[in-house]
Amino acid sequence: ADFDHTIKALQQGDADAGINPMPASVQPQVNAVALAWKKMHKAVDDVLKGEDPYNLISTDVATINDGTDALITTYQQIADQQSHGGTTMHAYLAAGQVARLEHIENAARRVLSTGRDAKAIAVELDSSIKAFASTHRELSDSGVIGEANNRAIKSGLDSIVAADAEITRNANAVNDMQIAAATLRG
Repeated sequence: ADFDHTIKALQQGDADAGINPMPASVQPQVNAVALAWKKMHKAVDDVLKGEDPYNLISTDVATINDGTDALITTYQQIADQQSHGGTTMHAYLAAGQVARLEHIENAARRVLSTGRDAKAIAVELDSSIKAFASTHRELSDSGVIGEANNRAIKSGLDSIVAADAEITRNANAVNDMQIAAATLRG
């Protein structure tokens, strides 16, 4: 706001501050600065608005990565058990869950680290988590997952789903912040 006032004073003067408008010969440069500031001001505001959502998503990414690490170990054990005495289909589905969890970890990190795509990556992350949950229900309903593993998976999955919901809520603000930061970089 101070810079807005300074530019206005340079363009029009400010009698209260004892500032005369800049001479007509430099007004084109003052107007160019005013136009550049107008663009930058919005970008700076967007970056500042994105700070809290960015920090929330950062925490959510850590929650997802912690949760997926534990689930990967559990699903690797389930895939191993199924490949040594279960059905081929269940072994395949369990191994696919490990790959899906690794994809979820990667997508969660990319929400913050990949340019101006926070919203699109958040949608991808949400879709992957829903697919994981659906396949988990299928395996659980078929009796492949024991009670103890099922409780552990549910607990981990619940925290991942909650973090995903918060990422989805905050992705637009982070996306706007990423775009604004790129604008400021030029």
